[in-house]
Amino acid sequence: MENPFEIINERLNRIEALLEKLVSQQEGDIGKARSKPMTSLELSTYLNLSVYTIYGLVHKRSLPFIKKGRRLYFEKKEIDKWLMQGRQMTKEDLNLKVDEYLMRNPR
Repeated sequence: MENPFEIINERLNRIEALLEKLVSQQEGDIGKARSKPMTSLELSTYLNLSVYTIYGLVHKRSLPFIKKGRRLYFEKKEIDKWLMQGRQMTKEDLNLKVDEYLMRNPR
């Protein structure tokens, strides 16, 4: 019978390899498509929020923005990072963290 910890370790190694591949692909895509900053209207379409809501988030300084003169600009990369800060873990994510913790702290 195979050791369950070895199975978990193999799975984690495969997951890490896939994640590294995805990250490198995304970095390549970002490098290729260096987009210009978005305006408030473009951001409202991207996030499916009203322009007034965007302005409210800027006023509260909870949304990353660039201000040049009287105009507001938003970088897609920073907006995506801001969105991911609110990401909730799935049960699968939690189970992986628990398994990882148990492997590091056996009793």
